[in-house]
Amino acid sequence: MHGDNRKCSLIIEIGRRIIYDKLNGKVLVDLGEMQGDVLPKEAIGGLDFIDLPYEQDSDKFSRVKKYHIDVNSKQVVFDELYEPVLTPEQRIQNLENQLLLSENKNVEGGIF
Repeated sequence: MHGDNRKCSLIIEIGRRIIYDKLNGKVLVDLGEMQGDVLPKEAIGGLDFIDLPYEQDSDKFSRVKKYHIDVNSKQVVFDELYEPVLTPEQRIQNLENQLLLSENKNVEGGIF
């Protein structure tokens, strides 16, 4: 054989990360083990938290793809959101509104 053309896939195995309260040992998050094409876990430089009022930004959190906390202002920054899921009634209403706007432009533009 003149070389092996098969692709060699590297399977990465990453152990479990457990985040816990350093005062009482209570487990806050268990990130579990990962295997496959995964990124290595980053070191944690320090932990902090914020408390949000009930239902604050609940619509955005239900559609969030990516967000972070601004460490200076301690405010949530929504980097990416999924489009809202519309009910069939909302979709029909949106289409009716678009049709009405289109008709108004035609009438105002002199096209009959």
